[in-house]
Amino acid sequence: MRYVASYLLAVLGGNDSPSIADLKKILDSVGIEMDKTRAEKVVTTGPICPRKSHSTVTGRCARSHQEEKARASLLQDSRATAPILTTGLR
Repeated sequence: MRYVASYLLAVLGGNDSPSIADLKKILDSVGIEMDKTRAEKVVTTGPICPRKSHSTVTGRCARSHQEEKARASLLQDSRATAPILTTGLR
């Protein structure tokens, strides 16, 4: 998972084709030792699956995050208005 995450971080940072050195730099920055074999597998085969590009996956994650923020906002708004609505029922 750490290799996929570092690969996607590099892609989100603007690197369309991260190398093993790019993954190593990211992992080193947070104190994680890199297994070259695993990193090589992610770099050569891609982090997701052959039928999905990283832009498809990261786009879905961004949309999902936006949807969660919208839901949380609606829930917070409904909690704030609930006391107002119930005070008239007494």
